[in-house]
Amino acid sequence: MEIPSYDDFREFARYGPFVVHRARRTTDPQVVLVQTSAHEPARRADNEALERHFEQVRGASLKGSTHPLDLVTHGNRTSIVLADAGFTPLQDTLRRGRLDLATFYRVAIDLCAVLDELERQQLIHGAISTSSILIGPEPGDLQLMNLGLAQVRWSETHDGRAESVVAYLSPEQTGRMNRPVDYRTDFYSLGIALYEALIGARPFMSHDPLELIHAHIARTPTPPHHLDARVPEQLSRIVLKLLAKAAEDRYQSARGLARDLDRCRSEAAAGPAAALFRLGQQDVPARFLVSQKLYGRDRELKDLLDAFDRTWKGAASLMLVAGYSGIGKTSLIHELYKPIVRERGYFISGKFDQVVRNIPYSAFSQALRGLVWQLLTESETRLAEWRVRLAGALGANGGVLADVIPEIELILGKQPPPPPLDPTEARNRFGYVFQSFVGALAGAEHPLVVFLDDLQWADAATLELLHSLLTGPDIRHLLIIGAYRDNEVDAGHLLTWMTSRLESAGATVARLSLGQLALPDLTSFLSDTLHRDALYLEPLAQLIRRKTDGNPFFVIQFLKALEQEGHVAFDREQAGWSFDMAAIAAAGMTDNVVDLMSRKIQRLSARAQRVVTIAACVGNQFNWDT
Repeated sequence: MEIPSYDDFREFARYGPFVVHRARRTTDPQVVLVQTSAHEPARRADNEALERHFEQVRGASLKGSTHPLDLVTHGNRTSIVLADAGFTPLQDTLRRGRLDLATFYRVAIDLCAVLDELERQQLIHGAISTSSILIGPEPGDLQLMNLGLAQVRWSETHDGRAESVVAYLSPEQTGRMNRPVDYRTDFYSLGIALYEALIGARPFMSHDPLELIHAHIARTPTPPHHLDARVPEQLSRIVLKLLAKAAEDRYQSARGLARDLDRCRSEAAAGPAAALFRLGQQDVPARFLVSQKLYGRDRELKDLLDAFDRTWKGAASLMLVAGYSGIGKTSLIHELYKPIVRERGYFISGKFDQVVRNIPYSAFSQALRGLVWQLLTESETRLAEWRVRLAGALGANGGVLADVIPEIELILGKQPPPPPLDPTEARNRFGYVFQSFVGALAGAEHPLVVFLDDLQWADAATLELLHSLLTGPDIRHLLIIGAYRDNEVDAGHLLTWMTSRLESAGATVARLSLGQLALPDLTSFLSDTLHRDALYLEPLAQLIRRKTDGNPFFVIQFLKALEQEGHVAFDREQAGWSFDMAAIAAAGMTDNVVDLMSRKIQRLSARAQRVVTIAACVGNQFNWDT
């Protein structure tokens, strides 16, 4: 490795696509850390991630985080120069053996202090691992590297480095859970690192990234005190709370975690007879967090799970989910993630666009491109099996598919262009190739669920393709879920015609219709979000339901607006959130969701508003490169 003004490079640590070297600056000479892409040549995505990381942390005064000194570009390689405190990655320490309990408590409580600092500055680390935790010999000698590098998706790593990233991902970071990522993702990753420090091994071990994802989402780790009797049961329970699958079941603040660790350490003198205490008694949420649970949809969720149960047993069917915009169709459907992962299935999704209806198969192509990228993350052995299977299914027609899913050539290699045909024959050929492709993907060992959102805007070619897939005799283990706004679909709509035609052909078509949240469900949501009892919240629940008609999206945005404008505030005495009904009534909060969202956008900086505008022109999906 060569960077002007630096020499004597020695590898220090690795994390996913990045490598850190300890080096000497020739002008001082000062010892520094140099973080850069591990690829040769350096990848553009890695360089851009490092640039964003440098911009994020260079102006921040973050106690316990490695301090950036410089951003250096040499040739095609970008590197961050970091101050070197002389600490050692925890990973290196653990190679010599697990931590003794005294050192464990010191390191764990020092980590809580760093996470508390990140919470106060409303930052998410996103990449905590034993390679990013640097420790020294004295209390307080601790730093975190890789702050903000979670933008790098594990799925972009195909060269053996994925395991080092996926091993510490929270369930929501895998992208296969119906949960957004917030600061509590760091608590899960911390739980993996602390488990490893206690036992000498991570709770889930595999060289296969997909196996690790399945474990994060669906498997319960063995309690540490079951593996090593020297680990106090109370400490074991603390670590397992960090490893809860749902963010709301983990610790909600670094201070609450630190207090439980400190109490556990102080009572350790009692040995195995130490009394267990209730965890999280002083764990006050650090931020205003909307509950991520699903409310009022038990029957609909059961119907959806039953449909998937029939799918993995061999059925091919269509499930239509109807409801107004914001009613929670997507949130309900994404609850399928966990059972799909458990059955080693694939969940893919695409979204139709209201203003781009002239591109045939757009949402289907979007979904299948996502599946190709999932396949590319599998082991080389599995990828070779897929290569053989897909090549056999497509034969000489791979070029037909490559025209709409160019990523397929990353698996099959360059495909010859298909011979020209007249429009009718070309359409028939495409339908045949698409059926062959989907038939090869969906199987007993990996059932396939395809979620198509905003089906009311689907093009005629896609609806015809759906008919072929669901009536074809050779396709099984396939569930297509279509969400649509029923207020935009009448008796003369193409979608209505297509479903009638499917049912006439004997295809299995099921329907769900989502309505507004009932008052008890809305009250439960508020109770979980504001951490107050239902009786206290009843007036607020009635007001919000009156303003929003029980539309879940509007409910959430309305509640966030109340907090942002100071009408909902944290009450330390109650350990929950309080509100002033008179002030809310006097504020005249709008009952129009468009006005509410417009006001939310107007709170952004002028630069941020410009970025949102450009993103909206790109479409319903965009990436950092664009």
